[in-house]
Amino acid sequence: PQANNTNTSTSPRIWEQVGSDIVGTAVRNRGGFSVASSNNGKIIAMGSPHNNDVAPQAGHVRIFAWDNTANDWTQRGSDLLGEAEIDRFGWSVALSGSGGTVVCGAPLHDTDDSGHVKVFKWDETLSDYVVWGSLHEGPGYTWERWGYDVDVSDDGLTVASIAPSGWEGSMSSARVWGWNFTIEDWSPMGLNIEVDR
Repeated sequence: PQANNTNTSTSPRIWEQVGSDIVGTAVRNRGGFSVASSNNGKIIAMGSPHNNDVAPQAGHVRIFAWDNTANDWTQRGSDLLGEAEIDRFGWSVALSGSGGTVVCGAPLHDTDDSGHVKVFKWDETLSDYVVWGSLHEGPGYTWERWGYDVDVSDDGLTVASIAPSGWEGSMSSARVWGWNFTIEDWSPMGLNIEVDR
């Protein structure tokens, strides 16, 4: 009988670490609280929502790319920083398929915890991530906490976020934005998706 190429091995597959540990920049900044990866796994983002570089627990996000020469991870671009005390920027993070677009959430942004979402795009000329468009937050109701979780499409042109507390804490909400080439900015795609809690 003809032999087949079926692998009948029952040996378990083993994960092997790639490169060195990527650690937070300070004690208790919660580096790695959120992580995201490009499709090929060669660009990763790490959120540290308790980082104190700007203000106590303002948070930051760092991007790393695999360096074949160094055979290790190296930082790609500058730190992406929260804006104010207890923003918790980096609570959530998402990368597009290429790693060229990064979305960051800061659910405690603003004094009323309405939340905050920011989108950054890689600029080859500057060799850095720069703010892309004016998408900075949700509708802005008290306690909504936009940015609690975020996501981005493979092509980086569609962004989503949830607000777990909802308007005045009464319901949870989700919103989707798409890049509008006409106005060169983000536009809402439909109405909020709301669920009573």
